[in-house]
Order: sequence, then C-alpha cells, then structure tokens
Amino acid sequence: EDMDTVPSPAVTGVPKVAGEPLYPSWGICQIAITYEDQILPICPKSFKVLRKWTYLDWCRSSSSSAPPNPYYKYQVIKVIDTSGPVLSCSPNITINTDVWKCTGTALLPSPTILQECSYVDSIYVGYKVVTTANDTLTYDGTNSNNIVKLKNGLYSISELPLGLNWVVFRVWDACGNYTEC
Repeated sequence: EDMDTVPSPAVTGVPKVAGEPLYPSWGICQIAITYEDQILPICPKSFKVLRKWTYLDWCRSSSSSAPPNPYYKYQVIKVIDTSGPVLSCSPNITINTDVWKCTGTALLPSPTILQECSYVDSIYVGYKVVTTANDTLTYDGTNSNNIVKLKNGLYSISELPLGLNWVVFRVWDACGNYTEC
C-alpha cells in the first residue's frame, strides 16, 4: 500500500471467532465491532497505528459480574520505510593527472535519486584507492579530504592519487536508511 495511507483492516486483518471474521458484518452472535486508529509518527512516510477494536455483544449482559461488555482489543500496525533511496550514479570515468602533479581532479555530479519514500537527508562523498581485486565498493574507509561541492551541484575531488580510485556516494534518507554507489 501507499506509504501515506493507513492500511485498511482488509490488509492488516480483522478479529475472528472460530475462524469467522467479525468485521465488517455482525455475522456471529450479534457482536457489533468497530475500530478507531491513532497514528504515531516515526519519521517521514513511516508511522505506527494503534488500532483500538471495540466489541459489543448484544446477547450478553453488561452487569458488573459479567465479563466486560464492551470489550476492547488493541492492534499495532507498523508502516515503516526500511529501504535506502534508489540511485542512479555516473558511469566510470578516466581522468588525467593535473599539470605538474601526480594526482588528478574529478568533477562528478550527485547521484540521481530515482525513488525515495521520505526525503534525502544528506549525501556523503568519499574516495579510496583500490588496492586489491578483493576490495569492495563501500563508503567505509574512504577519505573525504579535498572534496568540495560546487555551486553548480557538481563535486570537485582533487588530489586523487595515481591508479584506480573509487568515489563513493552514501545517500541517507530522513528515516536513517542509506544507499551507496
């Protein structure tokens, strides 16, 4: 379902007696049932719903010696963004060394955000020299020195050492999820 919508009882389930649903009809024993939802925000597009079901058995006494009538039962429903943003990153590029230096400078655009449930909270950029064929593309262990975000939105990464370097973008959303590329 949509992350902006409280899931309906058809999705989250309804109370049952002997396997028969009590909601939305009064089918069994003249038990009337209704619910109300209280929304508890977590982060953008993520929330919990405290659904309070109220049962009223029209065939049962509401005297003080009988079990409670009406009867209340709570259901907790979680709608949570657990995925980082879906990104499209620039393809691999080759750069030359800067004049009179053994290092290079790259100009790279930010990744394109293809899909995100909440909103992008922050973007971290780092680079690291690939030392072995077993190195993995991850932000961990990167260097963020000499990286500047320019007014035009590009990132200038200077002093890149000779050899193969990975530039890694880690994009965080407002719910604490991230994606790297």
